[in-house]
Order: sequence, then structure tokens, then C-alpha cells
Amino acid sequence: MRFHTLKGIFAFTAMSFVQAALMLACVSSSHPREGGPPSVRQESGRVTKISNLPATDSWHRVQFVNLNDCFLSMAKGLWRSIDGGKNWEMVHRVTDYWETITKVYFLDTKFGWMETHNGWFKSEDGGQTWTPFETPLSSSGSFRDVKFISRDTGWIGGAALRVPSPKELKLGVPRHLLDDITGKVLTPIIYRTDDGGKTWRVQNIPANLGDVKDIDFIDSDHGIALDGPEAFHTRDGGKTWLKVNDPQTCDGNGEEGGYEGKPYWAYLFDSSSQWLAFDDGRILRTTDGWRTSVELQPCDQNRPTVLHFSSQNRGHGLGSDKFLYETSDGGKQWIRVGTDKYDSLSFLDNQGAWLVSERGLFRLNIGG
Repeated sequence: MRFHTLKGIFAFTAMSFVQAALMLACVSSSHPREGGPPSVRQESGRVTKISNLPATDSWHRVQFVNLNDCFLSMAKGLWRSIDGGKNWEMVHRVTDYWETITKVYFLDTKFGWMETHNGWFKSEDGGQTWTPFETPLSSSGSFRDVKFISRDTGWIGGAALRVPSPKELKLGVPRHLLDDITGKVLTPIIYRTDDGGKTWRVQNIPANLGDVKDIDFIDSDHGIALDGPEAFHTRDGGKTWLKVNDPQTCDGNGEEGGYEGKPYWAYLFDSSSQWLAFDDGRILRTTDGWRTSVELQPCDQNRPTVLHFSSQNRGHGLGSDKFLYETSDGGKQWIRVGTDKYDSLSFLDNQGAWLVSERGLFRLNIGG
């Protein structure tokens, strides 16, 4: 987070931030990965350097909204390029702790959203100026993610607050699902707008507790939301959300303490073919819009946690080890590409893919 960036998501497009990914993607004790990295394919010809970064920071993400216009976000600033990442101009500088950037997402060259320690903001001039992004979650609850498919239609995800039930008070509620100030519990919630955010309609997730951390839509009907240990999908624009069925054939159910892996990344190729990657390397795949799903085998295959597929079989991904991987069988087997490590991976539909590290910005040949 994005999920599938594909029209471009930053942190939600590609590793949602590498440091977080590395922490989340540590192998769960209930789901050990014993298989070593598969054989390595040569990187030469597949990855081409475009430019050096204008600065380095604790994390850095690039988002292309078309093949020429792109944005580079870091904790301390935002840059823009109009020549495919060759040259950069700073459009927003962070001046204090509360302005620290944690997430950036642009719909196009003008409209963008930014999360900081001080809340969410919106820009309508390509990141030059930012104003508070007011939503139903601005004054109460938790606002975690945003996704627009046009300037009118979009969704926000997060959590609402409610008083804990007597049963919850007796049994206890996980610390991360309690609000420190009010003592209320977090319940997952999504809102939809069809007028650019002037009005919002609530969409409830069928879960008693939780916090929607990532949300993605491929069109006005088909979307997916990640809520802690669970994932939910919709085929009617969010009017109805259903839990993604997880076969859990590789989860080590018999071990003490139960399974601890969590959904980390979803990729929506179309309304039917989609993938769900877990922070411990498991991957689920559906070919019927999550009416049914299968867990990719073998269980001990090392798989990336950030995915993109350019066809039903061919895909690329970035692992928690920061290596680049590719697959030619729909995600069952992954081969490591080269020996260089990268911090993030993002895509513009099937038009291009880009990698970022402290060494610079790189273009990935996804057809090679």
C-alpha cells in the first residue's frame, strides 16, 4: 500500500513503506519458510537506471501517473518529474515533525492526497499547495487509506469508534484496537463518495473489531480491503462486503498459538483474476472474483509480498528481503532477478514498472 498502483499508489502502491514491510514480512513462527531463494536470473537488460534521487530519507516511493509525469515522496518532501524521472523539482518541503509525510497518492497530475503526522491533506495543483482533506473520519475514528478511480468516485477506509461490549470488557480487547483517548474500540469502516468528497456514504465491513488499513478498486464495482488479519471483497461498489475465504493449507494450524500471518498486499488484474499476498510469504489466488480461492503451492516456496501481474501467468514482485522476483506460472514459483536490492516497486498498469533504492530510480522491463 496497493495495493495495485497501477494507476499509481505510493505507499499503498508499492510497499506501503519498506521499513514497515520488513517488519510485517518477517516469517511467522506458525508458518516457517524453510526453502531458500530459487536460482537467480541475470538482471542485465531487465533493469535500467534512469536517474539519481534528488535526496535520500528513511523511505522513498515513486508513483507514475503517466509515462512522463511522476512523483517521488519521502518523509521530508515531495518531488515531481515531467520527463519520466530524469530530472526532479521539489514541490513540497516538510518543515517540522507534524508535517512528516507517511503516505502519498495521486490520481493524476493534479489531484493528490497526503497523510502526515497532522492528518490528511488534498492537493489540486500537483502537490504545490495542500488543504485539509475533511471526511467523516476526520473528527472521530481512524483514517488509514484512500482510493479514487475518478475525480468524483472514491473510497476511504479506516475505523469508527464504539463503546466496548460487556463481553469485550470481560475478555479484553487487543491493545491496537483500543482508542487511548476515549477508551472505545475500533470497528472497520469504509465510506464512498460520488461527488468528489462533498458527501460520503458509509459502508460497513462484516467484522466486530478491526481497522481497514488498505483499500483498492479496479473499477466502480470491484474492490478489496485489508483489515488486519482478514481481507474483504466487494462486487457492487461496496454496498456488500464479503470475507475472502482463506483455505489455509499452509498455515500451520496445528501449532500452538494459531496462525499469525496477515494480508499485506492485494493485486487486482481484472474483476475475476486477483492475488492476495500475506506478510509471511503465502499467496492466495482467485479466478472468479473471490467466489473461490486457492493457496499457491508448494508451501515452502519463498514468495514476494508486493505483486504485479502483466498477464494471467507472468508477474513480478518485491520480497521482504528487498530482492526482485519474477514468475511465469501465475505465482506458484518465483525466481530471483539479479543481486541488487530495492526499497520499493511500483507500476503504471502494464505500461511500465519502476524500482527505487538509495542508488536511484530504475525502470524494469516487465516484458523481458
